[in-house]
Amino acid sequence: MSKESIIVQRANVILHIAPEQLDYYMTQGYNVIDNEGNVIKASIPKDLGTLQKLYVEHTEKIAELEAEIKSLKQKRGRKQSKVEEE
Repeated sequence: MSKESIIVQRANVILHIAPEQLDYYMTQGYNVIDNEGNVIKASIPKDLGTLQKLYVEHTEKIAELEAEIKSLKQKRGRKQSKVEEE
């Protein structure tokens, strides 16, 4: 393959494509990978099961981050009140 080829993968199918074909393959569910098989750019999944799984994962992550933000704001509030007392 030429140096300008891009490696894409969907399930167990790996292809070397020209850069101008990338948009087409991304819309077909292929991920761009490097030579070691690491995903460089993920396509948007189309199947409902995968979308539901990602929704649950992201919803849980958002809840964790909101709890962390609340905790940090409380800590900051305590520090500000100590500074105001001095």
